[in-house]
Amino acid sequence: MNQQDDSLERMKNFCAVLSHDLNNYAGIIQGYVELMRMDLDPENECHGYLDRILQACGKIMDKSRGFETFAQTRSLMLIPTDLAAIVKEVIADAPVELTVESQCPTVAAHPDALRAVVGALMGNAREAAGEASIQMRIYDEADSLCLDVVNPSHSDVTTIAHRAFDPYYSTRGKGRGMELARVHGIVGSHNAQIEMLAPAPDQTCLKMRFPATLER
Repeated sequence: MNQQDDSLERMKNFCAVLSHDLNNYAGIIQGYVELMRMDLDPENECHGYLDRILQACGKIMDKSRGFETFAQTRSLMLIPTDLAAIVKEVIADAPVELTVESQCPTVAAHPDALRAVVGALMGNAREAAGEASIQMRIYDEADSLCLDVVNPSHSDVTTIAHRAFDPYYSTRGKGRGMELARVHGIVGSHNAQIEMLAPAPDQTCLKMRFPATLER
């Protein structure tokens, strides 16, 4: 096992433990929230605050499922999945320009894992783009279905592309660098590839290539 594989395995173990702990703590909080609801008058304004706590717990558990998926990438069950539908679901009303050029944007995927990947890529792009729009493009290329996520960049992509998916590597300070490594692991479990490109000096593109499915 080389150094990169060893780092990836350690990160998977860490994510498995983290997922377990996040679920436990979120479950405890949800339990106490429900107990508080039982003691409150139905008209009490605190119900609104409790709703926000439950929404936050839901987001924590969604993130936990992403970590769990990454930790168990080798056992994912892949089924025909509409990539365009997943992307549209995840981006919702976000400032994203989506172009779907493929007539059959179907890939063999685990739908929840694919949502986690698209969500992570969009979050990464939005953090870099700020108020600027993000471009997403789904298209055919040879025997692959591709998804490009393009956003403005202030970094020299050519110098960081070869390390972008390394665990704990980040250009945005300490305590970062897990998200793209997690994405890389999940994408690999789909027999797909992901790379970082620079379509222009001030742009970053994260490109995924999925194998063509039988339906195509």
